[in-house]
Amino acid sequence: MKKLGYEDYEINLNNNFKDITIYLKPSAINLNDVLILSKRDYLNDSLKMRKDYANVFAFKAPTIKDMVVEKGWRYPTVGYNLVSNSTSSIVSFDILKTIGLLTKNKSSISKLQKVQLRDEEMNYVNHRFDAEKIASITKLEGDSLQNFIRIYRPSATEIRKMNDYQILMYIKKNYVEFIKPNKD
Repeated sequence: MKKLGYEDYEINLNNNFKDITIYLKPSAINLNDVLILSKRDYLNDSLKMRKDYANVFAFKAPTIKDMVVEKGWRYPTVGYNLVSNSTSSIVSFDILKTIGLLTKNKSSISKLQKVQLRDEEMNYVNHRFDAEKIASITKLEGDSLQNFIRIYRPSATEIRKMNDYQILMYIKKNYVEFIKPNKD
């Protein structure tokens, strides 16, 4: 006798029993782990990330204008009237801001901003060009689906220009190309 969740039990029923009750021992069933993921809301995730990293997204790299310290009668500074015939009495450069300008792409905030913006763009493309939508249109699955996404994934700039209908047509057009025999 076999029953799911109980140990197997054998009994010989050669004798004529009217009623028989058999008690089976329960057995533990070990199942593999299950990972449950919620469907994410791209817009809320993006807004939350922008809020969490507000100072990073608000960061503006220094410009040449930031290096210049204006002097003269309108902008009095210490010693502005000592050497009136010198160009340094009109304009000078802030050394720290000059160094900041020369290293603007190397600062940790600038790098973090680039990473966050790149992640936001990637998530936007994934949201608009998602595997579930592609699979429902093309009936691709597994490696074929992943290859299709890898090959025909549009850039963030391209997908921003497309409405939902244009994305649908883009997928259909590229699916025809994807399934062509003897493609190189």
